[in-house]
Amino acid sequence: MSDTARAMSQENVEIVLAGYEGYEHGDVEAVFASFHPGIVWETLEHTPDPDFNKGHEAVAGLWASWADTFDDFWARPGPQLVAGGGKVVVEHRTGGRLKESAHDSPEVSYDNWTVYTLRDGLVVAVKEYSTLRGALEAAEIDNPAVYALQDTRVVVVTEYPTLEEALEALGLRE
Repeated sequence: MSDTARAMSQENVEIVLAGYEGYEHGDVEAVFASFHPGIVWETLEHTPDPDFNKGHEAVAGLWASWADTFDDFWARPGPQLVAGGGKVVVEHRTGGRLKESAHDSPEVSYDNWTVYTLRDGLVVAVKEYSTLRGALEAAEIDNPAVYALQDTRVVVVTEYPTLEEALEALGLRE
């Protein structure tokens, strides 16, 4: 990965992680500052609303529908992500307590893999996948870098010359 590509990849990772941090602190305006006004968010096919959500208002409505289902709703990145070529692939973890359940009921969580597409420092598209392999193959990242996270801070970056080598390092090579 060239120095320029590495710097762009790192910048894109920082933009995506700042969005998670803003969301965690209830600062939706900060999140939308990193989203293109025409952002398209595509949910998984098996979610209640698998349609495209286009624009800030539609994405805010999507998030509100998730939050309306749970008490103490949260969304966080998983312990690693993969970036390169204007794409950032994140293990997207969400959860909370279902509103209809008792307050002492256990928290439920749901994980998927989300591909963020960035252009000119803004997130222009988000698409969810049920598996890391599916997300990585759809993202078509050449020379991927795998970022290990602690909370929302990058602690280790490992670059790979090919996607296949990154998949093997992540234990996903068949």
